[in-house]
Amino acid sequence: MFFQFEDFVTSGDNAVLALKDGYNPYLLFYIATMIRNHKWRYNYYRKLNLTKLNKMQIPVPFKDGVIDFEYIEKTVKNSYGYKEIEQFLK
Repeated sequence: MFFQFEDFVTSGDNAVLALKDGYNPYLLFYIATMIRNHKWRYNYYRKLNLTKLNKMQIPVPFKDGVIDFEYIEKTVKNSYGYKEIEQFLK
């Protein structure tokens, strides 16, 4: 799972994920990290495909019935490597 800041070209073996409503880079990083946490399940012979990805349940924090973006942002900002990607979010 990678987060691309610029346009790119990919092969048919890759899935491109994008948010439907708006652009929240913190939510994208959070989701990417949650998916990346499952990488131990997959390898070259047992690939993560769209069918498996659609069945994957990603835990998302909620507060008062809506996604808690404040918690997600704090979590991402406190994550290892955030300082290296911070320049791309401005």
